[in-house]
Amino acid sequence: MKTKHTLAIVMTAIALSACTGSTTTNNTETTQQPQQTTIQTTIAEQNAPSFLTQDLRMHNLFGKVKNFTTMVSDADAQRNPIGTPYEDFLKLEYDVDGHFVSKVSEVANKNQIVERDGDKIIRTETPIEEFDGFPCKIHYTYNSNGFVTKMHCEGAEAISDWTYEYNTDGELIKAKVSEAGEGMIAETEITYTILERDAQKNWTKRFIEYNTKQGMDDGSGNLEQDEPRYELDTRSINYW
Repeated sequence: MKTKHTLAIVMTAIALSACTGSTTTNNTETTQQPQQTTIQTTIAEQNAPSFLTQDLRMHNLFGKVKNFTTMVSDADAQRNPIGTPYEDFLKLEYDVDGHFVSKVSEVANKNQIVERDGDKIIRTETPIEEFDGFPCKIHYTYNSNGFVTKMHCEGAEAISDWTYEYNTDGELIKAKVSEAGEGMIAETEITYTILERDAQKNWTKRFIEYNTKQGMDDGSGNLEQDEPRYELDTRSINYW
């Protein structure tokens, strides 16, 4: 699929994996232990991680986060960066009480929340500049702990469905994506490995692996496996 279509469809989804401000945390510790096991519903209900607000929980952010900047690098399988890092196009901002303020990006106009269920954001619409303001419409599904487990995205030229898995600390560790548009379909499995965290337990460095199969949307089910793609993200978080 063409990159521009993917960006238009999944711009808010990438926020689950990912600004400017005043004080940036520099207290970083390297994570040497392997990722914990994925939350099962019964375990998650009993051991829900603590977040200041649902708006912060939605994006797995601990503490009184104001905003953050994420720098993205292509990488090799050994987690070495390749090429020049670039700033992630999606930005989030929260007020002093931990409530969502805004979501902006280089390819979109202001995000609009069109439906809530209590403190949970259920549906959003984000006009995409690249498609003359045609909105990317997103519907979120949560588990009993308030974590986003599914997301359905509809854009100008494609549709995508996401499912998410978390470890017992409430950190995103896996995602699966199904996309369809312009006569093409794609299936992607994404694995997130946290390498460093700050004093608030938010990740500041992580490694991402993408494994994608894609092909024609002709009903044959014949999808060609792409070469794995790797990414290294570093994040500076500003706190109130």
